[in-house]
Amino acid sequence: MKLNNINEDGDNRAKSVVLPFVNGLSDILHRVFKSYNINVIHTINKRLDCIIKSGKDALPDSNKTGVVYRLKCKDCDACYVGQTKRHLATRVKEHRSDISKREGNWSVVSRHRASLFHDFDWSKVDILHQEQHLHKREVAEMIFIKRHHNAINLQTDTDNLPGVYDPILKNI
Repeated sequence: MKLNNINEDGDNRAKSVVLPFVNGLSDILHRVFKSYNINVIHTINKRLDCIIKSGKDALPDSNKTGVVYRLKCKDCDACYVGQTKRHLATRVKEHRSDISKREGNWSVVSRHRASLFHDFDWSKVDILHQEQHLHKREVAEMIFIKRHHNAINLQTDTDNLPGVYDPILKNI
């Protein structure tokens, strides 16, 4: 509601109020304000964004790009935090198939799977953050790795995040 004083020389003769038009309510408000010598100006929102509430269909998580994600082990409380600019499903598929490489080329996820005979919950990958800008996404990844006490990520994954932030991140 916007109240305007139309007469600028200080007297109370003509004031106005701008209200959105609501069928059935606007006439009643008009009469009430008129009894106080206040003119009602009705507006009608005919903008397209008022009619169309959602723009695009929501993407399934597997098709999202520029994400920080978490894979959880099905057999223990270990997790892996990663980031990708590509579709999440593509990156998860790479994690799953990594174990078929030679043992010396395994990722930490494959090492965890093979050494403990565990597996990860590939169907329930958590998206922790979405960010298209690479540097910001990498910082978010480091923060989420530090926040998870059970992350199996290599320590080198967080080398660029100063240790001064550790106590803060542990308490979040």
